[in-house]
Amino acid sequence: MNYLIKREQNERAHFAERENGGMKSKNFLRTMAIVMMMALGGQNGWAIDANLVYYFTHLDNRNGLSENCVKSITQDCLGFVWLGTKNGLDRFDGRHLKHYSVNDLASGRGNHNISALMEDAEGQIWVGTDKGVFVLNPVSETFTSFDVASQDGIQIRNWIAQIAQDKSGHIWIVSPGEGVFRYDTRAKSLQRYSTRRPTEDATYDPQSICIRPNGDVWIGTDGQGLFLLDQSTGRMKQFTTDLQGQDIYTMANYGDWILIGEHEGQLKKFNPQTGEAHVVEASGVHYKVIRAIDYDGENIFVATQDGLYIINEQQHQEQRVHEDGIIPNSLSDNMLYTLFRDREGGLWIGTMQSGVN
Repeated sequence: MNYLIKREQNERAHFAERENGGMKSKNFLRTMAIVMMMALGGQNGWAIDANLVYYFTHLDNRNGLSENCVKSITQDCLGFVWLGTKNGLDRFDGRHLKHYSVNDLASGRGNHNISALMEDAEGQIWVGTDKGVFVLNPVSETFTSFDVASQDGIQIRNWIAQIAQDKSGHIWIVSPGEGVFRYDTRAKSLQRYSTRRPTEDATYDPQSICIRPNGDVWIGTDGQGLFLLDQSTGRMKQFTTDLQGQDIYTMANYGDWILIGEHEGQLKKFNPQTGEAHVVEASGVHYKVIRAIDYDGENIFVATQDGLYIINEQQHQEQRVHEDGIIPNSLSDNMLYTLFRDREGGLWIGTMQSGVN
């Protein structure tokens, strides 16, 4: 069933109201994106200026946000921005917030601690929580618990770190306590992959996933570094570089490289072709709690517990953007949780205590 067709019909009245009477609402996201692009680089070979001041728009519980701890963000095909908080899911249309309780009424299951969000190719919103995955039908606005069992009989019931979809339409779910799962949307089957090393009984919890443009799937783990998944055999190959023994909680594609954030370690780049890892030349960002990484094709953005770091390796420049009580439109919180770049280039920053910037 193609949800997008019905969804567009269902939302037509809402968009008509925005067109006729809400120019401010209609242009809010576009204006925010333009402001952010002016501050964060634009398209003309911008070099980071150590004296540049960044201005942010804030959205928090005073605006109706469910909770000020924002753990996940995504944007759907209609432009709505979805915000996963510690106490519920919110949809932002540029002017208003709409709250959703993540409950499957049929099964009686639900959870409101939203840790991962993703829109699939059919327009459904996949919601990762402390208690597994729920799928939102945007037409009926109802949630269904994802109860498909894997080939070894496992249903996903633990905390979800990340959800992603590859070019083939497969949906990847990282559940640190249970494994890495691949859901085949056509066959409606679930495959579980383990990060257990063949010579040991211990299993090292997966924490992050990076899907390369060529389809390769890389897994960051808690304590054993980086693994490459062989999808034909279902086996994980561990890369015994200096990444071994590291906690890798976030990764991002970086041209021919993969950016890797070590928990309370260093920001590194890994070459999948050579298997070599190198430290990114940016001294300020290292040995922080690195929560999220974004790369816009020119600059690296790193969310930490000590603010936002913006790095341009080619120009050997680094800048820390931080909370400033004197400037009302500064970053509202140094303790950052997640990053999301919308389709117009705007960077959304979820914080631990102060909502979204």
